[in-house]
Amino acid sequence: HFLDEYLQMISECKDRVQEATLNHPSFNDLLKRAHDVVTDSSRAALIEDIRSRFKLAIVDEAQDTDKLQWAFFDALFPRDQDDRALIA
Repeated sequence: HFLDEYLQMISECKDRVQEATLNHPSFNDLLKRAHDVVTDSSRAALIEDIRSRFKLAIVDEAQDTDKLQWAFFDALFPRDQDDRALIA
């Protein structure tokens, strides 16, 4: 009985957190959504449009960039292109 109530409470808490996250996304949530967009092959035209608008992409304080931020940046401006600069 106690375990069932506990599991129900945990489930309700999880649902509330998910709902709050959808309504008030964190910076990381927004970055994850943006990463999902730029890595979606059906969005190739969007990626090309973004690349055509910017001749150079700069990452300042590159040493503080996390794995997801790098993945997002690499998806937009691949390493084999000459249109990116890193500043540490």
